[in-house]
Amino acid sequence: MCEAPSTSREHVPPLCIFPEQKDIESGEDLRKDLITVPSCDIHNSKKSKDDELMLFVLTLNIANNILAKRQGLTKILRAVLRNQNLPNHFFSKSSPVMSVEFQGDAISASLAKIDYQRFLRASTHMAHGLYFHHFGRKFKGKCSIFADFMLHYETEGAVKSNYNQRTVAEIVKPHFDQEPQYGNNPTVFSYSVLPPDDNGLIGGRMQFFEASNIYVAYIPCDNDA
Repeated sequence: MCEAPSTSREHVPPLCIFPEQKDIESGEDLRKDLITVPSCDIHNSKKSKDDELMLFVLTLNIANNILAKRQGLTKILRAVLRNQNLPNHFFSKSSPVMSVEFQGDAISASLAKIDYQRFLRASTHMAHGLYFHHFGRKFKGKCSIFADFMLHYETEGAVKSNYNQRTVAEIVKPHFDQEPQYGNNPTVFSYSVLPPDDNGLIGGRMQFFEASNIYVAYIPCDNDA
């Protein structure tokens, strides 16, 4: 992401996303063979707060698999018990508990407002790391980020924006599902890449806990898309 010399290896996505072995009932090691890329100090060790934000955001989606729920009951719970104000660092506002329909059942859920610009920064950071890992070279251009598990609310046109977002997700998801899925621990994280189009634009998907998808459009510097 910069021209500074690398001083360490950075995990992509952050190591904290992957459950610790002690928190898995089966004892499976989900921190083996993780993706790392060269990094300078600023783009690695000094982004720990962004990593914590991603842990909370990516783990707490109700559509996630059981591993994400284990993260909530273990790693996240321990962090909150150590610092009860920690959620306030990531969520500026949350709604009362509500009942929502999920897979035919009514369950309790809460809607939380996050620091979205911080989420975009962390997602873009991961996108650059994965591009370097996959293609063996630095990406020079703009990353356009789209997360299919977030909603617009308290903004004008939120209903229309959410409908458009759901429609886009339904269109692009099958294309990524048909591509090879990379990552040695897919129940926690996997990614896939679409071939470049005629304008050199490349599509990427980062999938967490088999349900939370962050889509990336890699737009080259010489592309006006």
